[in-house]
Amino acid sequence: MHGLRADLMDAYDEHAPLLDVALRPQDVVADIVVMAAGRTNPARPGVTHDRSALAEANVPVFRAYAEALAEHGSGHEVVVVVTNPVELAVGVLAETLGRHRVIGMGAWLDTLRFRREVAVQLGVRRHRVGGFVAGQHGEDIVPLWSSVRISGLDVDERRRAVARLRGGRTLDTFPAEIADAKSRLAALAEHDIGAAFALIDTWPADLQTAARPG
Repeated sequence: MHGLRADLMDAYDEHAPLLDVALRPQDVVADIVVMAAGRTNPARPGVTHDRSALAEANVPVFRAYAEALAEHGSGHEVVVVVTNPVELAVGVLAETLGRHRVIGMGAWLDTLRFRREVAVQLGVRRHRVGGFVAGQHGEDIVPLWSSVRISGLDVDERRRAVARLRGGRTLDTFPAEIADAKSRLAALAEHDIGAAFALIDTWPADLQTAARPG
């Protein structure tokens, strides 16, 4: 985190606000708090991510920071949650600080990934693509295909483009597709990580959003 802070200050010093790293809950003093504390999932091929175990490990961390901000903060801080499980962290912090002061980045990150995957498959820049992802960050995302908009295409052209990208698939089969994709990727990545990434590139945009490592 200290290294990332130094890189951000070097890159954006003329425009960036004051950035600091607080390693203890009671040390947090800021207008905007980026919550990145807690255990993370192992980023190793073949390792299964257990969100339940992650939640159990991180709940005490979420509560510690929520209580510290409530006790020592100004009462106006906005907390942007990065730590997983994002939705759980938002809930814990919002109970103490109020929901208007807590923002989870999970669905927005998935939304940006989804827009990029759609843009790449259409051969356009991401800024031309709108659309949202709901649900829980990770394997439980819900791509909202009905929200997809592509600048420069009329309604009929957009519908044809979306239908082509979806390939006749529905949300009913999406959870099973994700589970199968994760299993295939884990097996392939153990001996050929390049082939695993190449396989992802052959899939529909919504499945790419769920399966591509962040």
